[in-house]
Amino acid sequence: MLGRVIVSMQFLNYGAIPIGALLGGALSTLLGVRTTIWITASAFALSSLILVLSPIRRHRQLPSAPADQLPSSLPVQAEPVS
Repeated sequence: MLGRVIVSMQFLNYGAIPIGALLGGALSTLLGVRTTIWITASAFALSSLILVLSPIRRHRQLPSAPADQLPSSLPVQAEPVS
């Protein structure tokens, strides 16, 4: 099962390379190389905001058991780290 997941991720990642190359070439043709590089660098820098603003930042610990095996009286929440 893990092999299928890894291959699927690789397929999506490597499949995005030609699409990105085509989009970069088209954008470079329309706007110029320097502007395209600035847009790409800005988008790359702003992409970290996805993780910074997402709830994954607050999750410091994984649950000790799968959710379906935990007693229903125990909430599954990580404590905030100060």
